[in-house]
Amino acid sequence: MKKNIALNVTSLDRFVRELWKNDPNFIDKCNSKNPPFYATTTSYNWYGFIERINEVILNPEWSQIKEFVEHYCSKRNLESSSYIILYEKLDKMGYSSVFKTSIMNSFYLEENSISTKDPFYIEIFSFFKKYQ
Repeated sequence: MKKNIALNVTSLDRFVRELWKNDPNFIDKCNSKNPPFYATTTSYNWYGFIERINEVILNPEWSQIKEFVEHYCSKRNLESSSYIILYEKLDKMGYSSVFKTSIMNSFYLEENSISTKDPFYIEIFSFFKKYQ
């Protein structure tokens, strides 16, 4: 059984900080070791991509998350390799790319209501349409 990222986010954030500490793109704006200020490269935190994709997409795979991150970062001229390397490591460490429970299903955003939602969610829905 795969491990749940959401249940281990604090310890994983320490792991990410250690992994990225020599990365020239690593930004530790808050100099914090605990959430909600997760380790970041550029201006995006490592956990945010996974969390927000999981909020609106059912059972995303690591390959899909990595593809979205590459797409999202390239559109903004941001580097994505730090995220890709991290997500590959998390996969090899036995972490699941899916962390929703059946209870969380009631909190999924409905696609027909995205016009009033954050543009990030709209981009996620648009990107993941090709997998439906």
